[in-house]
Amino acid sequence: AVLASFSGNANFVSEKQLFAAMTEEQRKSQTELKARLAELYKYKNELEEVSKSVQDPWQDLAQAMFNLKEFIYLR
Repeated sequence: AVLASFSGNANFVSEKQLFAAMTEEQRKSQTELKARLAELYKYKNELEEVSKSVQDPWQDLAQAMFNLKEFIYLR
């Protein structure tokens, strides 16, 4: 909003102005959608954290193959 004001963009409409122009039903829908979006971002961040701790299955396969080769030489 500040950048648009600074650049002199006459077509800029702030979120506050949009919210004021909405009907009550549109405001309620907008509020619910923002809440849902916040939930989805939170869920996305949680999934990203979990995926960091999950080991790569290809790495597991490569390690298993390497260990198998070691066992063959031990015989």
